[in-house]
Order: sequence, then C-alpha cells, then structure tokens
Amino acid sequence: MMKTPFMAAMVYISCTPLLFSQNTCEGYLPFEKDFSFEQTHYDARGKVSSISHSIVAAVEPTRDGSRALIHSKLIDEKGQEIGQRDFQISCKGGVFRVNVNDLLNPGMLDAYQSMDITACGEGLQFPAELQVDQSLPGGSTVLEVASNGTAVVTLTYTVKDRKVEAREQITTSAGTFDCFRLRETVDYQTMLLTHTFTTVSWFARNVGLVKQETYDQKGKLSGWMELTKTGE
Repeated sequence: MMKTPFMAAMVYISCTPLLFSQNTCEGYLPFEKDFSFEQTHYDARGKVSSISHSIVAAVEPTRDGSRALIHSKLIDEKGQEIGQRDFQISCKGGVFRVNVNDLLNPGMLDAYQSMDITACGEGLQFPAELQVDQSLPGGSTVLEVASNGTAVVTLTYTVKDRKVEAREQITTSAGTFDCFRLRETVDYQTMLLTHTFTTVSWFARNVGLVKQETYDQKGKLSGWMELTKTGE
C-alpha cells in the first residue's frame, strides 16, 4: 500500500500575515539558502528509526525581518520514503522563532501522515547570541489535525524550563561542532493525555541542531538524534 507523502497532506499555515522588507539573520538555526543537512534518529537501543534530509529552499524578506523556508524528506529505517514536509524559521530583530514540533523527531506525527495540519502559536524563541546559564523563554505550538475538512485531534506542544547549560564540542559523522547545550521540558498534550519528557539539545552556529537526546519522565533515554551530513 502506497503511503501518502507529508507534503501533499500536511499544510503548516502561519497565523500571521506576511508583508515584505529586507533583513539579514545569523544565529543557531539554519538560515542560509541551499544549506542542506541530514539528521538520523535512533531509538533507545541505538537502532536507526528514521532519517530526515532537509534543505533551506529559500530565504525571504518579511514585513519586519526574514524567514527561511525548509523542505524536509523523511526516510524510514529501510530506506523508503515515508513523507515530506515544509516548515519555516522566522527572524526578527536578532531573535529566531520556530514551531516546537519542528525541532522534535518528525516520527511523532507518523499517525497523521495523510491528514491536514495547521500550526499556530508563538513557537520557540532563539536569540542570535547564546551564553552559558542563560534562561530562554518557553513557548508552545498547537497543531489542528483534520481529515477531509473534519477536525480529528488537537495536539499541543508546550516547552518550559529552557536553560543553556554548557558550551562544548560535539563530534558526529558530519564533523566536529562548537555547540551550546540546552535542556528543556516538553509537555505533549492530546485531547485525552499529556506526556512529559525532557530534551537535551546541542546547537551550532549557522548549522542548527547537531544532537538531541530525549528522556522520559523517569529520566530514561528514549531516543536521540544526530546530525550525520551537511552540504551546500
């Protein structure tokens, strides 16, 4: 049975209308046109669960800043494509903003591949400059999932207790990167249940997310992601 690509079904709609002006942004998220990166996701046993191939398809001016449009293709552990998606990172006044779910394992939305998704909320903020012991503001993203125009479920991601813990070098198959380590708590809420987990993430300047570990409520590692390839 053929799986429906994410791009045909998952539509991320900005809640803010966009007008245009010129701006240049540089920080700890990918924001250079044609920059490509591969991220490999592993389960708790170290087995590959999925691989995402992404590229900054465009960088466009907005009314008060810029936005980077990112196209991503998701591959399963057998090398088969299981979906595509598009998302954006915005930049205004030296502060970047991205939806919470766009920094987490895309496999969390596997159950909604063939449905329409509208993302709203303030998302997460990342200042252009980071420093150790810095506390960052929390944020949230609400995903409204619908099928053929009928609402199916509402998913809410809320992030809190965000703090920059350390600056350290991280080595993956993509190279060695000078990173800031960030810890945060994530509440993932459906209509019936709330799951709380912790992420520890390493961000490199002009590259973005190099590594991310996810821990359950008991502090047990449930999976991780590594940057495995970059290119232009």
